[in-house]
Amino acid sequence: MRILALAVLAAVIFAPTAFAQQAAEEFSGKIDSIDRIDPARGDDDGSVIVIDDAGKAVIFRIDVKTAITDEASNKLTSDDIADGDSIKVSYSKTDEGNMALTILKLEK
Repeated sequence: MRILALAVLAAVIFAPTAFAQQAAEEFSGKIDSIDRIDPARGDDDGSVIVIDDAGKAVIFRIDVKTAITDEASNKLTSDDIADGDSIKVSYSKTDEGNMALTILKLEK
């Protein structure tokens, strides 16, 4: 009984940190280059390099789970975005240290 009580106590203490999600961060800039995804060919991962107004370039990972939208939140694909487009992204850091896009919003 004592072991069960300790197990329940440990679950209550540690569960919130085990399931905590990393807060999404945002970045805005223009697309410098994009490595498109093509799920039909089995290419589910790509990347996009974004440069902000200060000239800082950041490489983001993009995959089939990335929501790509326009300003009105209409769904787009990676084929609808191009070098030079202004975008705003929400991303989170992966365990490997990559920055994975969750949302890529095209801004005109």
